[in-house]
Amino acid sequence: MTLINALKSKYAEVSEKGIKMDDLEDLKIQLEKLQESSKQTDEFREKLSAQVHTTNNILAQIKEKYKDIKEVIRVNYPQYEWIKYGVLDKR
Repeated sequence: MTLINALKSKYAEVSEKGIKMDDLEDLKIQLEKLQESSKQTDEFREKLSAQVHTTNNILAQIKEKYKDIKEVIRVNYPQYEWIKYGVLDKR
């Protein structure tokens, strides 16, 4: 905006160099669009960050529950029977 405002104030001088008022106005409009788009992007990032946090919490809870349930099978059944209960690994 500083460049645009300065060029507008010196337009009589810079117009001779090929700078057009329409170009300056178009640049100003594009900058305004950029600011709005950037604002929307920041809002999306904030929402996405919250959703990622929620998703990660759910995943952590699932992993913990899965581990606990697998442990019940491991301590109560011999290793060769684990597969019958959905425990595929032998670790």
